[in-house]
Amino acid sequence: MNLDAIHTPHGRPLTAAEAIKTVRPDLNVIVLSGDGDLGSIGGNHLLHTSRRNPDITVFCNDNEIYGLTGGQAGPTTPKGTKTLTSPQGYLTRLFVWSHPHQQVPYFYARTTVYHLNHFKTCIVRRFSGRVSVLWTLSATVLS
Repeated sequence: MNLDAIHTPHGRPLTAAEAIKTVRPDLNVIVLSGDGDLGSIGGNHLLHTSRRNPDITVFCNDNEIYGLTGGQAGPTTPKGTKTLTSPQGYLTRLFVWSHPHQQVPYFYARTTVYHLNHFKTCIVRRFSGRVSVLWTLSATVLS
């Protein structure tokens, strides 16, 4: 593989990816991020990136918690889950990945890296030209 990498501020990977794709439309732009990054601090960018529908690929690790902060509840933490920051159970309704994408023609599926054949099928479908954006999550695949 011949690739370049860029590290962006928390919550801003989609804005950087869109900027790169705008300047160099010939590139395959791929974002690796997490559910907290995309669904919380970067949530507004997620909505607007979805609306603009750039030709980028996003792999999101949806682990349902802020793993790097020691177990803080995140945007996809199921209601009632007990964490270090919510010992009585998480009270907020969880972020549903498919909702921002209902107004645009995206492929949507759920998969895990454990289901390798399905995971591969999603990636192949993304790069076959039949879809414009693939949101690939460890737990959820959105496009």
